[in-house]
Amino acid sequence: MPFSKTHKKKRQPPLHQRIFYSKPCQTVLSRMIKMALTFLFSLLRIDIKGQEHLTKESPLIIAFWHNRILLAPLLRKIIPSRPLSIVVSNSRDGHLLASFGKSYKEVSVISVAHNKRHQALLAMCEVLEKNESIVLITPDGPRGPKYQVKPGVIYGAKKSGAKIIPMHWHPTK
Repeated sequence: MPFSKTHKKKRQPPLHQRIFYSKPCQTVLSRMIKMALTFLFSLLRIDIKGQEHLTKESPLIIAFWHNRILLAPLLRKIIPSRPLSIVVSNSRDGHLLASFGKSYKEVSVISVAHNKRHQALLAMCEVLEKNESIVLITPDGPRGPKYQVKPGVIYGAKKSGAKIIPMHWHPTK
């Protein structure tokens, strides 16, 4: 038999997926999202509580739940002078988020492969120990379960001496 069950030919994704997940398309899409969020934030009245905790020059981990991540761009207005590092899944969806993050000044990306989370944790700790930038992370991880903190965030804070600042948003009207 020329082909056994173990040598299946890998199928290519459909054309629309190849286009959507291509680097040029994701770059354009991330710029459009940035413009839309900038416009949206200009229309909103935003009240920030606890802002004084973000201006200190100590290592910080800012934690967002996955479904609250749209708050992240506001950090540029609150703390424009401190560099940010975002921890992003090395998946197709994560590439869009990484491209979006890189569209802001002084934002670096710590890319995380699902099976190499320990390397991302070490990279995050290294950034925090050097106090190079503030680390943004979703503590419930890319695969959930939703609203349950994974131990890596706490370990990273303990190892580096960083404070964890939880961020949340909700509309009032």
